[in-house]
Amino acid sequence: MNSGNPEPADDLSLILSLKKSNTDQALDVVSDASSWLKAQLNGAKIDYHYTPCSAGDPSTFAMFSVTKGHHGAVVVLDMKVAEINAKPFIFAQVLQVGSRHGQLFPFFADISTDESKQNLLHYIGDFLLV
Repeated sequence: MNSGNPEPADDLSLILSLKKSNTDQALDVVSDASSWLKAQLNGAKIDYHYTPCSAGDPSTFAMFSVTKGHHGAVVVLDMKVAEINAKPFIFAQVLQVGSRHGQLFPFFADISTDESKQNLLHYIGDFLLV
């Protein structure tokens, strides 16, 4: 456990304290990962909407949305980049607008390695080519 205490009841409290005292780390991790993702989308000439992360917020995240038509419906690739334990993670999901089915295919991954970034790009590519 992070606290070193054999009784793990203090671990969440310790993590909360650390995150509150170091909001710059979350901002840096999310900003770096978001810059990489923006470069990929721009390089592929993909239109997207971007909402940046917020300074001073220990739980900050950035959001990306890519919208397209699919068989007469509107589908959105919704992606959120966040920092977890000093690493960038992404939660992505394909949503069909106006559908009661909502979420069609979720994706959650650590994107701190080249291999994991490639997996994300394949996920985005699958969305764009369907």
